[in-house]
Amino acid sequence: MKTLMKITSNLSFADYLAIDAINCSGLKTVLRSPMHYLYQKQHPSKPTPNMALGTLTHCLALEPTTLSRDFILAPDINRRTKEGKTQWAEFQNTAKSKTIYTAEQLDLAENMRDAILKNPVASTLLCSGKPEITLVWIDEETDLSCKCRLDWWNPDHAIPLDLKTAQDASKDAFGRACGNFNYHMQAAFYFDALTLAGWAPEHFVFIVVENTAPFGVAIYEIHEQAMHAGRVKYRQALEMLAECKRTETYPAYPDEIQVLELKPWQL
Repeated sequence: MKTLMKITSNLSFADYLAIDAINCSGLKTVLRSPMHYLYQKQHPSKPTPNMALGTLTHCLALEPTTLSRDFILAPDINRRTKEGKTQWAEFQNTAKSKTIYTAEQLDLAENMRDAILKNPVASTLLCSGKPEITLVWIDEETDLSCKCRLDWWNPDHAIPLDLKTAQDASKDAFGRACGNFNYHMQAAFYFDALTLAGWAPEHFVFIVVENTAPFGVAIYEIHEQAMHAGRVKYRQALEMLAECKRTETYPAYPDEIQVLELKPWQL
């Protein structure tokens, strides 16, 4: 990897998205297929209610002073009527790039924030450090511009933190989610970016909070073996994307007939 290009804090999420560089979310899509990545880049999807809730929880727990800058409360409008549809369209124009949230979502997010701050380990890790740090760099092996947005960096403990919301924060359930959604790949990508920045992280930790009562909180450190597997995955995705850019082709799945095997437990 080459020298880090830029380190920024207090950058809005909209400005982060506008940076022309590949992030880990994009690399995960590349692993599905380059065609899906290209389509997603050209047709960005709107955040789902669950995504908006997660983003709102991040804000309240990690950088509450930015609430009015990045979020806007949805008015009580009956969108089933013609007049309501017009009012909602006008509101969306006013909201612009801000994330829209409802009063119900705010209540949930406040409960999750309170649960996080009541957890003794989570509160200790969050008592010092900086939120939402953006790192942008050039990958030396592929010459691709890369970026990441770290939820929290605690230099006192040399621990980068990522906050996740989940239906089930138990070890087994989050372990499955980690594999299904490639959280270990994200951890390795962020860890290596921090190392490149000269910040010498020692561990990567997820704070996981449940999005339903009683809002249980769990904290997990990514095992070294999982970090290595995540690093292999993101390097593979970077190499695939670099080849796509070089050849200007973004294929989907293999054209030939493939043999499909089931897992032992499926049999």
